[in-house]
Amino acid sequence: MLRPAPVNYFRGGSRLSRAVNKRTGHDSGILETSEDDLTESDYLLEVVTTEKNEPRVRALVLQTVDRPKYTLRSLDIRTGKSSQMKVLAGVSSQHPGDTQGLEVAVQRISLDPKATSSRWWPVEAED
Repeated sequence: MLRPAPVNYFRGGSRLSRAVNKRTGHDSGILETSEDDLTESDYLLEVVTTEKNEPRVRALVLQTVDRPKYTLRSLDIRTGKSSQMKVLAGVSSQHPGDTQGLEVAVQRISLDPKATSSRWWPVEAED
């Protein structure tokens, strides 16, 4: 059985995030602080599902991280054990340590019967 190769839907979310946020009404159009003043924290959100349910879970992940205080940086689909698929979302927050939104996202995703497991963790800074 052929397995699909890992899919990277997009990376470098600043331009794409602005377009999505503008389309969904989250973009005020005015940035009151400079980019140097912002301290961002990066996190990974992982959801495991079956190959058959991957499109539904991918859409669910996109919906749950579509919040004004988060920026979606990447979305990867990777094959796991057996017929499992991992949906990995790279998310940035402008408020370090504010992980309440990620906790809510994991709780919402875990309620869906198509999601086998879900978790998040902070990304270690590369020096």
